[in-house]
Amino acid sequence: MHTAVRTVFPVAIRTRPVTLWRPQRKQIVEKPLIRICFTSIALLTACVQPSEVGRFAKSASETTAEFPPVAKEMYTSCLRFEAYKAQRISGWYDNESLRMPCASRDSAVAGVLAANRVLGAYFSALAKLADDNVVTTDREIGGLAAIVKKSGLNDAQVDAVAELTKYLTSTLLDTYRRGKIGDAVASQNGNVVLVTNGLRDIIGRDYRQILDIESRAASDFYHTSINESREHEPLAAVLVLRDRDDRIAELTKKRDAITAYVRALDAVRDGHQKLYDHRNDLRAKVLSAELADQIETLQKISRQLERAF
Repeated sequence: MHTAVRTVFPVAIRTRPVTLWRPQRKQIVEKPLIRICFTSIALLTACVQPSEVGRFAKSASETTAEFPPVAKEMYTSCLRFEAYKAQRISGWYDNESLRMPCASRDSAVAGVLAANRVLGAYFSALAKLADDNVVTTDREIGGLAAIVKKSGLNDAQVDAVAELTKYLTSTLLDTYRRGKIGDAVASQNGNVVLVTNGLRDIIGRDYRQILDIESRAASDFYHTSINESREHEPLAAVLVLRDRDDRIAELTKKRDAITAYVRALDAVRDGHQKLYDHRNDLRAKVLSAELADQIETLQKISRQLERAF
């Protein structure tokens, strides 16, 4: 009996630590390691911030993307002007009769939108380059330079759009990464300045004038309508006045949007110029501080345009 006990007992002692305790010890060790790993990853993510160059370029791209509704209003403004004129002359009109006098305006707006789209695509590419991401370009970008010729931009500005388009569709674009982004900024700064100045002149001057013409036509139309209906149909005159007030409020909102986008183009131009001035040290703290104002301005204007349209 003693021999049997002494033979079995040691085997039981050896077996229990192997089958029961080793897995428990493994779990005790692994759980803290998993928590430590997750904590470390979270801390690293919190510490890594996108470059100011990338933030500025992304803000510029997003703000230019809010411009199309503003530009398209310039065509519909022409349609409304022709409608006011037709109603005063004959009291009736059809949509086709309005489109013909506004055909050239439609082409000009398409040209401005094309130039703006190329500008936005450039800053989208710049944002990706700044963060060392692969750049992909919309295939339609290559065909926009021809449309820009009808925008009202001068020859030098049209050529600048063409140069930006050429840059965006070039295979050399993929060779630029964070280390050489200063070269990209240096090669395109002159084109960015020409395009932004051209767009701001058209939008700030011509688009305001378009809305002013519509505003005068609307005032004349409503003034005549109110005078004709005030004595015989006073309730109708009140309704016309309300409609007039709504129309004036809408035009005011559109004027504000134009003013805001002109400021956005100034911020885009000035911000890119700062990149050019610091092209040899794009990580400089002074550049980050200088870009902060442009980034804040562009983000505010982007939200304003989004709400307006």
